[in-house]
Amino acid sequence: MLSRLSLRARLLLGVVCLAALGLAAADIATYGSLRSFLVTRTDEQLEAAHPAIEGAIWGGGPGGGPGRGIAQEGVDYYQLRTAGGKILGSRNTFEGSELPRPKLPSTLSVGASREPDGDRVSYFTVPAVRGGGTYRVRASIETRHPGYVLVLASSLTGVAGTLHRLILIELIATAAVLAALAALGLWVVRLGLRPLRRIEQTAEAITAGDLSRRVEHADPQTEVGRVACAASSPTLRTSCGRRSPPCARTPSCSAAARRRAPPISSGRCPGSDASPSG
Repeated sequence: MLSRLSLRARLLLGVVCLAALGLAAADIATYGSLRSFLVTRTDEQLEAAHPAIEGAIWGGGPGGGPGRGIAQEGVDYYQLRTAGGKILGSRNTFEGSELPRPKLPSTLSVGASREPDGDRVSYFTVPAVRGGGTYRVRASIETRHPGYVLVLASSLTGVAGTLHRLILIELIATAAVLAALAALGLWVVRLGLRPLRRIEQTAEAITAGDLSRRVEHADPQTEVGRVACAASSPTLRTSCGRRSPPCARTPSCSAAARRRAPPISSGRCPGSDASPSG
């Protein structure tokens, strides 16, 4: 399929595809890095809010039992359950919140890793009970209350909104860069291949019998220039089977190209049928 495309189209397609792959890789890396940063920041907010909620729960419950948590910035939901899985209390920390609660598993497995205060803590992500939202959850077994699991959850709606805006910006920026690159590449390729078009026109004229045509200003240091020198050679002209005028090479053709030309005697090109006088 690619063999049917012109050289210009293949060059342009290759450059645009390579640039698209590079931009896509950069976009994916940026998305992953930002997502990791935002989730880590959410975990830090849950960790920072944990002591206040823990103190409120265990600081004034009836009969010395657990009480109610308090609202803390960065925490949208909390739940207290026993180590066996019995739920003792749960609520949204902000009154009047319309956020759906997180869909927590019936059995929570808290990892063995411990924080500096000795609490065993696990972080994980769960979906909401309805809608497409998700929550970042901190589940911990307190050192002072080893028979209980305190669960704190923060909605990732803000994180998802930020990431969606990032995707939109990346798509727009990537499309703009590719469009600009395609336009610039098309201009550069057309500029570079313009001499080939002139060579093509000259060759067509020579084939039609106009043996006086020359390819001017050919730079032998470039591929196009070497093609131009070859197009101006006497060999090409005599290949038409016609009588040629005296050969005048383009001054810019290289010495190597001149050495490739057949020897010329008496100011005539090879193939000339004129006989010397006398």
